[in-house]
Amino acid sequence: MKYIELYFLAFLILIASITLLIGAFSPCWITGSFEYLTDHGCCQGPVFYTDEGYWLVLTMWFMIDSIVLFGIICWSFYRARYEILKNGYCRKNGSWFKGISIASAVSVLFICAAVTVTGTHLNAVREQVNTSDETGKMGYSVWISVGSAGVAVGVSLMSAYILFTKCHDPISTQPVFVSS
Repeated sequence: MKYIELYFLAFLILIASITLLIGAFSPCWITGSFEYLTDHGCCQGPVFYTDEGYWLVLTMWFMIDSIVLFGIICWSFYRARYEILKNGYCRKNGSWFKGISIASAVSVLFICAAVTVTGTHLNAVREQVNTSDETGKMGYSVWISVGSAGVAVGVSLMSAYILFTKCHDPISTQPVFVSS
């Protein structure tokens, strides 16, 4: 296979996008038996309108920003793939992979910020209720989002690998074509 790195990057982008969408839109960011959680069915997640305070809205916007960045990553990958299948690897395609790598790294930062805000809120609620036991904990949505951040790190690293090995020719400015 001539473009194995490109197909592996496509697989990583697909897995990261799916897990990010599941993590962002699944309803279980916090689980437990706090008094205010029982009114919400013991699961609570980022929603578009909330009266719970700033943390849900902030978490939601961090996750929406990550989803938008992954939309940009998918579009950039499509454009880079089109150019590579048409003309082969060349220096001009490096800007697409550089953008994919940077956008994926920023998406990881947004996901980590959302998880941090959720954990900080959970800790503040535990202190307010004066409990230290396992009455409230992060739900499966948080851990799916952490997994998508891990895969997004892989997207960033694979994109940087393609950028520096396939699209980078420091000696000449001529296109670097892959021979079969």
